[in-house]
Amino acid sequence: MSDSLPTTGLIGLGLMGEGFAKRLTALGYPVVGFDILADKVAAAARLGATAAASPAEVARRADIVLMSVTTTAAVADVIEGPHGILSVAKPRARVLVDLSTTEIETTRSLAKRLEERSSIALVDAPVSGGPAAAKEGSLAIMAGGREEAIATVRPIMEKLGRFTHMGSVGAGQATKLVNQTLVLTNYCVMRKR
Repeated sequence: MSDSLPTTGLIGLGLMGEGFAKRLTALGYPVVGFDILADKVAAAARLGATAAASPAEVARRADIVLMSVTTTAAVADVIEGPHGILSVAKPRARVLVDLSTTEIETTRSLAKRLEERSSIALVDAPVSGGPAAAKEGSLAIMAGGREEAIATVRPIMEKLGRFTHMGSVGAGQATKLVNQTLVLTNYCVMRKR
């Protein structure tokens, strides 16, 4: 990366990903985006993002990749699928930030494979706040990962919200689990009144 803004890859351009695309392109970040739905890619292109045909292409063209998909299986496919990040012999990306809410053990396992096979560090950083907060840059972001990876992505992540490093890989997912448990408990208590 140079002194200019890093090229940022976005994998998953649904409600949250679209918000990230709007925010980052408005701030002047070069964005490369991919989604399994062509209309989502086209919508991101209208915002100023460059379209990519696969997660592999995003990893070849971006310095930092942000992923926001709906399931643990989708996260695994983005990383290990036939056109996934691990299919790239020499990715440009050095860090993959998983903004999805997924299973802790799978997160740790995928992080290990990424590091061993591609030298890409994984930061698990599930978010709280929804699509409007993604567009406004006011999300709560709970991150797990190595210090060096956290330092690399902190400048861009702080443009998306309050970015807090919680510990090693998996700590972001664990914190989100606690957060959701507290939210649900509070909801149940309020409904009893």
